[in-house]
Amino acid sequence: MCQVSGKLKLCTCNSNAENLKYYWVYYRRKRSGNEFIMGIPIMPTQIDPETENFNRELLEELLNAGEGFDIELSPKAGDRLMMVFHLTNKREMKNSLIYEFEYKRGKWSGCDWDPFDLENRYSEVLSGKILNALRRRDV
Repeated sequence: MCQVSGKLKLCTCNSNAENLKYYWVYYRRKRSGNEFIMGIPIMPTQIDPETENFNRELLEELLNAGEGFDIELSPKAGDRLMMVFHLTNKREMKNSLIYEFEYKRGKWSGCDWDPFDLENRYSEVLSGKILNALRRRDV
């Protein structure tokens, strides 16, 4: 089971988030120019659609309740938030749940994770550790 915890907290307590098992990255659109980055596709981790929908809806609800972050955040329209849950001790994207959200019309909404769009058109603003990430850690 890979259900997200309803008690998770997005902590700014670690500056090297990508080395963590559960982390988040906050992005803002670049002011000038776009980069062009190429890479290889990564197939998404297969979890049942019901759990996938549960996770996305719960994360959206927690973000919009305004209690998810450990700091006061002032998102702007178009900002993006990526959340990564590595399901094994190996930090491989193929064994991870990755959710992306966009801030628009005053709230966070789920969107498709697009790593190339994030790298090409956005700059990282903040990142950190996800505390109390999953309901069960048997994955």
